[in-house]
Amino acid sequence: MTPTHPTLTTILAVAAVLASAAVIADEAHEGHQHHRQHDPHAHGIGNLDLALEGREVHLGLDSPAANLIGFEHAPATEVEKQTLAQALELLKDGEKLFRFPPAAECRLAQAGVETPLASHTGPESEAAGGDEHGHDGHDEPVQEAHHEDEARNAAEHHAGEVHADIAAEYRFTCARPELLSGLEVMLFQAFPGTERLRVQYVTPAGQGGVELTPSNPSIAF
Repeated sequence: MTPTHPTLTTILAVAAVLASAAVIADEAHEGHQHHRQHDPHAHGIGNLDLALEGREVHLGLDSPAANLIGFEHAPATEVEKQTLAQALELLKDGEKLFRFPPAAECRLAQAGVETPLASHTGPESEAAGGDEHGHDGHDEPVQEAHHEDEARNAAEHHAGEVHADIAAEYRFTCARPELLSGLEVMLFQAFPGTERLRVQYVTPAGQGGVELTPSNPSIAF
């Protein structure tokens, strides 16, 4: 997927370092058995990285596909294809999934969604991994080859043995970033299969991490 902003890779790399620190703190606080549930690709659990840079907010979401569409195999029926296509379309609408304080005047500037399952949703899926204009970038043949490999693997294995993720990146611009004091995540309402969301954030005021749930979907920073 084409990055949504030249500095997004660096920003999310910093957030990844924070995520490692949060894992250590979580393990010490809740014990090793609970920590295992936070390992990569744990159903019901997603990850969100947030970075505020100047007037821009960068968000990186990563979730098992099961949290968002209820399955992780290549869609085999028209219903499954439609479910996936609708989920990808909703994921691109960042303003429905993330709410910033109105005073900060934040607007979605760019969004992109990527999953190895996208090649099975039909022609409408072509824009899912691109920018707001539907452009996928120069590495499209490589991405398509990867999608074909994933689909082949999905067809050869039992659905319960297949793991597929859906990743999304967003860039918001805020007219008054000094008033950006928090974020409300609407992902739980849009995708009830998401039970917990591990958030790592970096802002000029500091950095930290928090775990969100349907009953506690907001973060203050």
